[in-house]
Amino acid sequence: MFFQGLIQLSIGYYHLGCENYPGADHLLTRGLSKLEPNTSSACGVELKSFLGQVKKRIEAVRQQSGNSQSMRSCVIPKIEMVEEGSIDSPA
Repeated sequence: MFFQGLIQLSIGYYHLGCENYPGADHLLTRGLSKLEPNTSSACGVELKSFLGQVKKRIEAVRQQSGNSQSMRSCVIPKIEMVEEGSIDSPA
């Protein structure tokens, strides 16, 4: 589910860039739900701050509904890696 969640987030951000806000909301939310069961990291990826940024973007997308201002210039969160010894296995 970890990789599926990352792919869904990627596609969600793609939809956001195309100003398809319902599609962005749907896929960002689905991707988030697949990654949230992991603790602080999975497969060497730090998740705590990454998912915090995704949650903020979802809130912004939901507030965007009906607003004519574009979100094309939104910042996509950067994936940070963690050290080998601190990797949690994916749920």
